[in-house]
Amino acid sequence: MHGHPLIWPLLGCAYLLRRRRLLLGTAVTMSVVLLLLALASAWVVHAAWPPAGLPLASTAWRAGRALVLGGTAAIALWLTVVPVVMSLALERLARQVHHLQGTALLPEPSHAATLRSSLLVLRATLGLRLAAVAACLASALLGPVGVVVCALMLGVVACRDALDTALTARNCPGAQRLELLARNRRAIAGGACTAGLLTVALGVTVIGWWLWLPALVAGAALEVHDWPLEEPARSPDRLDPA
Repeated sequence: MHGHPLIWPLLGCAYLLRRRRLLLGTAVTMSVVLLLLALASAWVVHAAWPPAGLPLASTAWRAGRALVLGGTAAIALWLTVVPVVMSLALERLARQVHHLQGTALLPEPSHAATLRSSLLVLRATLGLRLAAVAACLASALLGPVGVVVCALMLGVVACRDALDTALTARNCPGAQRLELLARNRRAIAGGACTAGLLTVALGVTVIGWWLWLPALVAGAALEVHDWPLEEPARSPDRLDPA
């Protein structure tokens, strides 16, 4: 652990700013992901945009609905597809941080074990992702306060994914990752508060989006540096626990 659970995302941000070369690989991947995310959202807005010639009230209503649908599509993709796409680049970043910090790693798992771990974690976190999408949709009714609520929900999912990625980079099996994350909920909750604020702060700068996810993963790698791990044989991954 590295001090108060609120600060590990900030530590990751500072770590990457001092070692900017670590950002190169993730910056390219992030650029492609953000471009595709924007195109998908724009396509949804375009498909739902009202045709010309409607009354003003109907046009305003349908235009607002199109924008909401576009935003919803972006949030849904950000919480479900983006973590999968970014996982390889971010896991490589976490491994680089572990290497620089001299973090102890478990033996490399087989491809089959890695797949089982991924499926186990995906199934266990699906409810959280759907709840985050629902909360962000509901927060649209709260005006400016809803922006904060949505940012916090995005922070919860992002922090959990970042810590999971950092543990994956230590070759930690899926079942043990879930156990460690459940045991360290304060790190997720504290990090989510900071990550939510970073979402708003970095989002205003636009360029900050290229730093946000890598900063969380770098901070997570520092956070889990001394979390004790068990040998894989003692913590098997099972999709259907007995």
